[in-house]
Amino acid sequence: ALHVSSMPEVTMAGIMHRFRQVLQDVRNNKVSRLPLADSDITDSEAARLATAMEAALKTGRRSKLTTIELMNNRISDAGAAALAQAIAHHPSLRSVNLYHNKIGEHG
Repeated sequence: ALHVSSMPEVTMAGIMHRFRQVLQDVRNNKVSRLPLADSDITDSEAARLATAMEAALKTGRRSKLTTIELMNNRISDAGAAALAQAIAHHPSLRSVNLYHNKIGEHG
């Protein structure tokens, strides 16, 4: 998990490196759970995650992704919209938690 608040000694460069690894794992359909709460995820990272989720489906393999935890991040309407499009194509997903973000009525 990428928990920024629990790892104050970790640099932002280190966190971004780990996030790129997570995206690669999603693209390669290697993960079933994404514990990304408290990771300072913004709309930009949410859109990158959505793109990785869509790329995973193009492999022709059934998605393993069942849980996405994005609580307590900085995702707003734009990031939520990007994720919603990707989520719609992942029937394996059972739980997506976006609690305590900056998502309004349009997200």
